[in-house]
Amino acid sequence: ATLIESYAPVSHRRMLELYWDDIDVSGVLSIQLFEEYKHYYVLHRYLETIGHHISEREILDARRKNVETPYSDPITSLTKYFTSEHFTGYFYTRLTEQAKDPVLKRVLSLIAADEFRHSGLYYDLLADKMERDRVGITRKIMDFALHFEHFGAEVVDEVPISMQNDFKAIVTFARRIETLTGINPRDWIKRSMA
Repeated sequence: ATLIESYAPVSHRRMLELYWDDIDVSGVLSIQLFEEYKHYYVLHRYLETIGHHISEREILDARRKNVETPYSDPITSLTKYFTSEHFTGYFYTRLTEQAKDPVLKRVLSLIAADEFRHSGLYYDLLADKMERDRVGITRKIMDFALHFEHFGAEVVDEVPISMQNDFKAIVTFARRIETLTGINPRDWIKRSMA
């Protein structure tokens, strides 16, 4: 999780290249970059305090993996952020529930709240974009949601999970997609299969 959080300068640069001319999206990205750095910093400090060191080399190697790969589609990329932040919020929530150390519990609960807020911001940005091209954007959102890959996969070989098949996270996500697009993801799957 620390390595994924350390990737924000790379991923946000790529997103800002897509959205340099969108005041709302670039503003959200700028604020989120700062907050993601705080997440990295506090997790890194915590790990060092308990005796686990992540070197600058490890961080730079993780960042280097996809540093030159541009994001291609603005809506798909925005959907990736919305989705990744949603599931990251649940990841930190579940870690909070599992943590024994009160300091770690507090840190994780604060990070989870940030991640849920980030997801909400990207949801709102997508909702604004829906007004321009509801059908095309719905298709991109649904296609990405059905083939979701967390942006952490750009950094680490295996994105960590804190709870296998987190039903609440999945159902909440499906409801948010339905509210955003007006289509139940199950219905979209059925249509796609037909």
